[in-house]
Amino acid sequence: MARTLNFNLSGKDYEASPEKIDRGKLYGAHEILALDDDGGECKLASMDDSGTVIITQGATALASLSESGRWVDKGELVAVKQDGTPAELIPSSYSHSIPLTETVSEEEYLNYNIAALYSIFDESGSLAKEIGDKIYAFDYSYLDSYEASRAFLLTNGDDLFMAVGAPVKCELVGLAEAAAVDAEESEAPEDDGLDFGMF
Repeated sequence: MARTLNFNLSGKDYEASPEKIDRGKLYGAHEILALDDDGGECKLASMDDSGTVIITQGATALASLSESGRWVDKGELVAVKQDGTPAELIPSSYSHSIPLTETVSEEEYLNYNIAALYSIFDESGSLAKEIGDKIYAFDYSYLDSYEASRAFLLTNGDDLFMAVGAPVKCELVGLAEAAAVDAEESEAPEDDGLDFGMF
């Protein structure tokens, strides 16, 4: 069963089901399959530094080690902020009602790099009409995590969409004000006395 998001807009609750839109669903997908001379499927493998041990796919994993080299269970790890204080766990957006109170301009929305796009199905069909031409912003977290993404709720008139992304951090560089060139101060090129007919 699909998970549902609960939105609260102007004091009214709306229940909606998001469905991720990906390139495969829009344009189709293909897969490259490598086969050996007998038609068997080739599987990815790698070798260790000595070149004597073959490591098959799925035979390696990441592990956390203490400073003394002891194995650390993930349950022992604690998330902290840059200043060393404990980070607060943000509950999943599917576990509580999301108040829609903040709107953003089209320009601010376009300053985000959208990583995921969802089609939102609202059974009542009234949430898209209530949103209209506005863009609502809120913090979104699929699971309980320590960092939420920025999400936007917007429509194309009839259909409702949720775009999730991160702000684009870039610095614009411009030319300084150009100075006028005084024709009197410019010097004519000197005649070096070369006659190219000599060559």
